[in-house]
Amino acid sequence: MKIAVVGAGFAGLSTAKVLREFGHEVVVFDKAPDVGGVWSVTRRYPGVRTQNNKGTYALSDLRLPRLGLVPDGTFEDIARSTVSLATDGFYEAVAGGRISVLRDNTIRGFAEQDGRPYAELADGTAVPADLVVCGAGFRQRVPFFDEAVLKRLTDDRGNFELYRQILPHDVPDLTFAGYNSSLFSPLSAEMSAVWIASHLAGLHQVPPAQERRRMVAARLAWMEKRTNGQHARGTNIIPFSMHNIDEVLGELGLNIGKGRRARQWLLPVNPKSYRTVAKKLKKRYQQAQSRT
Repeated sequence: MKIAVVGAGFAGLSTAKVLREFGHEVVVFDKAPDVGGVWSVTRRYPGVRTQNNKGTYALSDLRLPRLGLVPDGTFEDIARSTVSLATDGFYEAVAGGRISVLRDNTIRGFAEQDGRPYAELADGTAVPADLVVCGAGFRQRVPFFDEAVLKRLTDDRGNFELYRQILPHDVPDLTFAGYNSSLFSPLSAEMSAVWIASHLAGLHQVPPAQERRRMVAARLAWMEKRTNGQHARGTNIIPFSMHNIDEVLGELGLNIGKGRRARQWLLPVNPKSYRTVAKKLKKRYQQAQSRT
């Protein structure tokens, strides 16, 4: 089968690697001049470092390259920063009037009034701004699809409706890898790629469409409540990523043993624990081929 992979980051490269092992003809497309996503030199902000430990930023059979990106501090320091804690003194500064928070608004543009720079907000407010710091996070987008396809991919709130964070309900010949979430670990994308390979080979059965819709709706409702609506259009990072990996591999009957699985939840993730998963699926695929 000829397969196009859009994006040459963790997820795209993992998917291409796995699918090529199953005999598919894979072409990876990316708008950047190099590959690697957050490993990429051209797409890395100057001075930026990874936010997780080096074991997390690895595939099951490939360690993180030595790029000088090892984060400062201990893992406990890093973990505290990944749960969106406010800077010390932030709330006190807001309460004291030293920091102003303008909620539910967007910057429409920038202008100059009386020789001073201003930010123009969507509600018409003009805010003096000598310096603008962009910290708006990211949005899940697939801009290469037209509006009709996007409506079939998302619900009325813009959340992507993906079974196992991989399979759309109503768009054939399309899967997602790394949606939940290569920001956490390439391992999520790699295990999604294994699921896709199994799905394309017909090695496992998915529930009927109506049941998949019910499961996805329940997950989205849970995530909406858990995150107060801040779940990036249907995905979040930790701890749901490990739960998603367990679900994906459990459906394939390829999950690792209970002891090793518990260690992934309680200790820093070790992608090496999953290095035999793709090999087992490939053996299953070869056995199925030999019977046909």
